[in-house]
Amino acid sequence: MTRFLTVALVFGTGAWAHSTAIVLDFSGSMAGFVNPGTAILAPALERLSHIVSARSTVAFYGMSSPGGKPALSPLPMKEAVLRFRDPRAYRGDTPLLWALQQLTGARQSSDIVVVTDGMEEGGRIEKVASEFSRLVQQHWAIGFIALRAQFQGRYYPEEMLPVRDLLPKITESLAAESKRWAVREDPVGCAAGTCYHFDGERPVFFLLFSRSGNLATVAQAVQAALKEHHLTPVGALQLAPAEIPRISVQTSAPKPALVRLKLPVPPDNDFVCAQAPAEPIEITLTLRSNTRSEMSAPSGPRPVAVEVEERPDWVQHVAAELEAIPDGRFKHTVRIVCRPGAFWQQRAVREGRLRIKYTWTLAELSRGWWHQLSAENSWQYPFRAYKLAEVVSEVHRLALRRVRPFSVQVSYGMIVHR
Repeated sequence: MTRFLTVALVFGTGAWAHSTAIVLDFSGSMAGFVNPGTAILAPALERLSHIVSARSTVAFYGMSSPGGKPALSPLPMKEAVLRFRDPRAYRGDTPLLWALQQLTGARQSSDIVVVTDGMEEGGRIEKVASEFSRLVQQHWAIGFIALRAQFQGRYYPEEMLPVRDLLPKITESLAAESKRWAVREDPVGCAAGTCYHFDGERPVFFLLFSRSGNLATVAQAVQAALKEHHLTPVGALQLAPAEIPRISVQTSAPKPALVRLKLPVPPDNDFVCAQAPAEPIEITLTLRSNTRSEMSAPSGPRPVAVEVEERPDWVQHVAAELEAIPDGRFKHTVRIVCRPGAFWQQRAVREGRLRIKYTWTLAELSRGWWHQLSAENSWQYPFRAYKLAEVVSEVHRLALRRVRPFSVQVSYGMIVHR
């Protein structure tokens, strides 16, 4: 059984041109969010439709599988919202893969948001990752926004299991996360170990897909709707493309040296010595990466080479490598000497410039918030997502293969005042 709610946001071409479709998937497992979860989620989704309608028309659809055959049914917005709040509306299965294939294939959608509480039917997580990878190869941008919502109802693992025997282990996992959460058997509604009752918080994901370059814009619309209803995401992550971040460089020096030394300021980027101290001054260049969007990435820049392209005589030493420091920053040490010009010169522009080229590549991060939200099995952690970290890793590694090493160059001059 597949257990998820899907909300799809579509900017299409052809029959869907200049329109947005919000598709609600009324799957059985989502009933637990209705009390009281969708009391919060429904207004946020309605607000999302209003934000999008400012630039396109909006149509609601219900996703269901009558007679075992998936279908999309048009719904007026008011009816869609009312059904979204009704626990009796949540029944049956809807494969995630089918929904993605419809929206990225036959529907010719160019921008999509899928809101889901789980993964593919039968625990076939490898097929979800494969489908995402297929979309990356077709030049789709992919990301997601995750939040936790209150849940009170039946939780369906992706496998059959002896619930009674495993409840102590599940309870132990819950206690480590929150003392308020609880789990129990549900022999009436959960036959033959298909599910159990969970009272706590579960993750909800806004999966984002764009083939039009609008991934950041769609993500901003989702985040704005959530913020207006006081829903704080756990995080936002861009899986593809793997974007090259901006690298900023900041110079610093020991405080005593700053009495005589003025650090470089763009656009001139010159060291200015008010007087000429005899001893060398150690300068630290701190290199920091800055993402180009509000979404974080599962990878970060890693230096692979430092090349000194020009080293004038007022530079005494340049470290051969960068040193990693906390928060993903790197530092590079340089020693300079403020040598004055001729004795008649009150202001001397020293000959030459210090030019350094830093070459970088992108490397997958070993830890991130998505790892903390990931579960190694589908039954023990109802407050996490089954193999989320594995999906992120597989899809993003494909995106990383498309990134070539990139470089950042710095250039500094020297001015000495007597």
